[in-house]
Amino acid sequence: MVGGTLEATAHPMTPVSLNATRSSRSAAPVPPQAHWCAGQIALFTHRCANDRSGTSERELYVSAPCLVMTSRGGFLSRSPLGSVAADASTVVFRNAAEPYTVQDLGSRESVTIRLSPDLAREVLEDAGASVSHVPRFTIASAPVTVRAALLHRTLLRDIKQADRGDPLQREEAALDLVGEVVRASVSRDRFRVPPRLTGLATARVVEARAFLSRTSGDCVRLADVATHVGCSPWHLSRAFRAATGESVRGYVLKLRLQAALLRVLDSSQDLTNIAFECGFSDHSHLTVTFRKRFGVTPSRLRGMSLRQCRALLA
Repeated sequence: MVGGTLEATAHPMTPVSLNATRSSRSAAPVPPQAHWCAGQIALFTHRCANDRSGTSERELYVSAPCLVMTSRGGFLSRSPLGSVAADASTVVFRNAAEPYTVQDLGSRESVTIRLSPDLAREVLEDAGASVSHVPRFTIASAPVTVRAALLHRTLLRDIKQADRGDPLQREEAALDLVGEVVRASVSRDRFRVPPRLTGLATARVVEARAFLSRTSGDCVRLADVATHVGCSPWHLSRAFRAATGESVRGYVLKLRLQAALLRVLDSSQDLTNIAFECGFSDHSHLTVTFRKRFGVTPSRLRGMSLRQCRALLA
């Protein structure tokens, strides 16, 4: 770190110790790879090819404030900020030098967005948060907004086209994404009402989210999820809404749309196939639901540049 900026070779995550309960069967994850760096912000990709859910738990820390956004799969994480079941509908926050654990739920692909302390302070202050000498997040996770989801995926697609994209457009889009995510987190922290749930009910909701992140494309009944976590559908439905602010069905729909968004922007796959793979009945069902969520049809979004996407969201 020099002059408040990030060096391109900086590594966002460093192992400090192994959790004593870690399974000896777990496969070592692929270390995060530097994907893109500009000034005070850097992106690192992380892939875990472990097909078995829950076999690995690692204790790590980051040396600068970070945001984690998942593209595929999910993971469970615990930190001083709290516990979270993370998937494509969730952004996770990390504070510098605060240990956290990660337990991958099978295969996973995610992006860590590392901020310089100066940038973290500016973004938090701009969002209306009280910032001490060391900038830190005060919430473990927040939902990915529609705007953040579109910026995230179109930015990553543009970065892959390094020889054709506009570096200035890319950097401004990255800052837009960080600002959107942090504003949402500050707003959520300011107005949240702690759910009146027992520790067992909270654990069941976390496990239900982890289960749904692995099965969102399948035809899953509420009874299936309730049986998996060990309670009745009635209790699961009430606890899930109290903890997340949405129904189980609404949560599954968001996961399906996030999966569809990834495929629309990262592949040339036929939209009908995308619809079936992501749990929609047909091409029309996907298009109508996608446009209602993101404000644009899948076919139109696929042909848009990063600049055009930012103009749509302005």
